[in-house]
Amino acid sequence: MTTLSTTLAKRLEDPRLFRQYAYVNGKWTHGEGGREEAVYDPATNEAIGHIPLLEAEQITAAVDAAEAAFVHWRALRADERCERLLAWYDLIQANREDLATIMTLEQGKPLPDARGEVEYGASFVRWFAEEGKRTYGETIPSHIP
Repeated sequence: MTTLSTTLAKRLEDPRLFRQYAYVNGKWTHGEGGREEAVYDPATNEAIGHIPLLEAEQITAAVDAAEAAFVHWRALRADERCERLLAWYDLIQANREDLATIMTLEQGKPLPDARGEVEYGASFVRWFAEEGKRTYGETIPSHIP
C-alpha cells in the first residue's frame, strides 16, 4: 500500500526525497511482514504516505549497523569527514524547498517556518563539518567513569 499522495507528488520537484522505507545498513527496507503506518497531513487529514513499522530484530540490526559504521567514520581523516558533511549540507541546500514542503505536509507548520527550520538544521551540519577539520590534539574526558 506504500504510495505517495497525489497532493505531495505534485508539490515536490523531486518526489524521491519522500522515502517511505527505513534506511538500515546502507539499504532502504520495508518492515518485516509489510506492516506500515500512514502519515497524515494535519491540515487536510489526507494520508500523504506510509512508514514501515520495524520489528525489534530490525531495530537491533539498525543499531548494530550504526555502531559498526561509526568505527569506519572514526577512522576517516578530519578533512574527509568535513568533505562528507559538506556534501550532505550541499544536498540539503539543493533540496531545501522540497524538504520544507515535506515538513509542512507532515507537521502542519507554515511553509516559511519550515524553510527556516531547514536552514537552521543545515547550519548545524555546516558548523560540524567545519569544526570537524580542527584536530585540537586533546581528548576531553567523559563525565561517565
